Amino acid sequence: MARKTPKAARRRTGAPTMGSRRRAERLFDEALEAHRRGRIDDAGRLYRDVLGANPRHAGALQHLGILAQQRGDVDESVCLLRQAATITPSDPLLQNNLGNALRSQGDHVQAISAYRAAVASDDGYVNALYNLAGLLQEQGEGVESETCYRRVVALAPTDVGAWMELGISLLEQGRDDDALLCFERAVALRPEDSTCQYNLGNALKAVHRMDDAAEAYRRAVAISPDYAEAHHNLGMVLQTNGDADAAEAEFREALRYRPDYPLACVSLAAIVHERGDYSGAEELCRKALAMDARGLRALRLLAVVLSDQNRREEALEILRRAVEIDPTDIDARVSMSEVLLDLDRWSEAAGVIEQVIADNPLHVAAHSTLSKACIRLHRTSAAIEVCRKAIAEDADFADAHGNLGLALRQARDIPGAIEAFQTAIRIDPGFAEAHNNLGIVYMDGGDIEHAMECFRKALKLDPRMAASSLNMSRARRFGEQDLPEIARIEGLLEAGDVSDAGRINLHFALGKMFDDCAAYDKAFEHFRQANRYKRRHVRFDAEHYRRWSAKFPAVFTPAYFDSHAGLGDPSERPVFIVGMPRSGTTLIEQILASHPQVYGADELTTIFDIVCALEQRGTGGAKFPDNVPSLDETALQWGARQYLDHLQTIDGQAARVTDKMPSNFFHLGLIAVMLPRARIIHCRRDAMDVCLSNFVQMFAEGHYYSYDLSDTAAYYRGYEQTMSHWREALPIRMFEVQYEELVEDQERISRALIDFLGLDWDDRCLAFHQTKRPVGTASNWQVRQPIYKTARKRWKNYEKQLSGLRAELGYVEDA
Repeated sequence: MARKTPKAARRRTGAPTMGSRRRAERLFDEALEAHRRGRIDDAGRLYRDVLGANPRHAGALQHLGILAQQRGDVDESVCLLRQAATITPSDPLLQNNLGNALRSQGDHVQAISAYRAAVASDDGYVNALYNLAGLLQEQGEGVESETCYRRVVALAPTDVGAWMELGISLLEQGRDDDALLCFERAVALRPEDSTCQYNLGNALKAVHRMDDAAEAYRRAVAISPDYAEAHHNLGMVLQTNGDADAAEAEFREALRYRPDYPLACVSLAAIVHERGDYSGAEELCRKALAMDARGLRALRLLAVVLSDQNRREEALEILRRAVEIDPTDIDARVSMSEVLLDLDRWSEAAGVIEQVIADNPLHVAAHSTLSKACIRLHRTSAAIEVCRKAIAEDADFADAHGNLGLALRQARDIPGAIEAFQTAIRIDPGFAEAHNNLGIVYMDGGDIEHAMECFRKALKLDPRMAASSLNMSRARRFGEQDLPEIARIEGLLEAGDVSDAGRINLHFALGKMFDDCAAYDKAFEHFRQANRYKRRHVRFDAEHYRRWSAKFPAVFTPAYFDSHAGLGDPSERPVFIVGMPRSGTTLIEQILASHPQVYGADELTTIFDIVCALEQRGTGGAKFPDNVPSLDETALQWGARQYLDHLQTIDGQAARVTDKMPSNFFHLGLIAVMLPRARIIHCRRDAMDVCLSNFVQMFAEGHYYSYDLSDTAAYYRGYEQTMSHWREALPIRMFEVQYEELVEDQERISRALIDFLGLDWDDRCLAFHQTKRPVGTASNWQVRQPIYKTARKRWKNYEKQLSGLRAELGYVEDA
């Protein structure tokens, strides 16, 4: 911000006009002489004597008004000057002084009128033009203010202050190049003036001439070493130029000379935050807010710092304070939606950002954030539409292209996602996250070589990008030849300035690498640490889950199924693959999708969305499964049609479409009445192996039970009890596959699965690892490999660490 001269310095008073009566004039001369010599009391008495001789002496009234203003009695000053103006309304000096008094009184409208009257009487009166321009500038009347300042510099071309104020007015109008010319003229007139150099630096910064701006600020602080604002702005330029150390030094200099400078506190906090010193950044933000409780920049940065410390609820409250202070603060509202996303409060996040867009339809960053919320809510079509709107407004907005890539990946449009990420990278070659996400999409499509290239590029751009390290660990098997990569990741953890999110990814990556190297003790320690950090941010209520899962036998009874027989849709297209996560659902879908009449749809959230919608359609606010008895034929047929219509949008040709959302095992009772001719494939796996496999896996979202072995055991028990009930009560076809049997005899189990689907055998099902199709889950590398038996009894590698899990499961090893 340009440095303005104080308001008082802009108000220029003129000389008085002479009266006519001889005695009054003699007294008036004496009064003026006393006034000039600083004998204020004598001057005031003499001015009053003048009025005693001539009550309509405009000069005496005017000077008494000036004296009143000087002693702080603004109301009396205005009253006296108004009286004088009724006598000599065309006196430009008087009107200028009246304008100054009215301005001090806070009556800016009348002050502007008085200044206008002064200029109307004498259009060459520089002082009145200057004062009028300054007040118009304060009132936001930039164009008219500029006109007045230009008249001033035309009349007084060496007036440095006028050139400065004209430059400030132009900066405020966004006319940076014109402002720069004004500040250059001011510096040419007075190069030793630090304020001139400071404002020149501001203009150069505005036109992105950062090196020249830095030199101007350096000249300013060389002239005035204690010029805190110049130190601060020099720091901002240095930070923009990538010299964080020098920027930090300037911010600290600004605070040394002006300890109560909140803006410098916030700028220093931003540098400290970038270094990973969250507690230091928080302390500086709070210090800034102690100086200025309404500082929006400090509030927004404090929210970021708190969020990075995983104190997102606190961050949310800080952002609410910012929005209360300024409801139009778009940055605070967008940040609020980002925090809500991090808290998995996706619908709230979407609501906040949708309101931002309603208020600011062209705000591309808001559209980009809304797309993230839609992606998390699996509103894929809406996410794609929102991203395309943002791109239509700003085709060079790399973040929007990146989010479009995420949405297209969710839509299983691998070529489209690749193109979107590549576009983001063309716009911003340093966009490390886009390189990482492009690698993930290549992984989905089975192109491991290109995926690894992308992850390496992301890490070259940002060596601290923990997600890329995790993705690399998943893309292949590691061995002793990879010890340098392992050491690199260990070094990142030892550095100490890694966020919890980063530690989670890095520990999971090292766990996977050490597991590949058969260093199981080291591997488990990293898995344990990863899960410990993850549990700081998620919560699984095992008791609530136990009570909820126990409701299914009471709701979905044989009598319920008998009374609802024949109400659903008879389509045979749906095939639901269910079970514990990591139980082989991806492998089975890959085998089935290798058949030309089967389309593998991956993990669909469609049933869950229908369950939520049916909760809304019911009465009394009952949640699933308590609401099930109240669902009538219309509701059930609506649910069936919603699901089948969605399958049609995914693929309209295949005789069978697989949905491998594992947690649909909770919804099998509802599926049975909505889609009575659907097929269910239940994947089973050794309890110890499947629970361990969950514990060592970093899931993209959900599965909060998996980050604690005790919670994983509780989840498994609920799953087992639920599936035991379905075996007894479910009225539709269910094929149960034991993962270990599939590994031992793939062809026999595969043929039985294809037969269960009512299809003729196809040998391509045996070469499933060669099938080209997108696989978007954590097993996307494994299913590209032939079946190996190494995953069987994997838990034995960690037997000593899993004694507690074994006891909680009541696990008895097969003979």
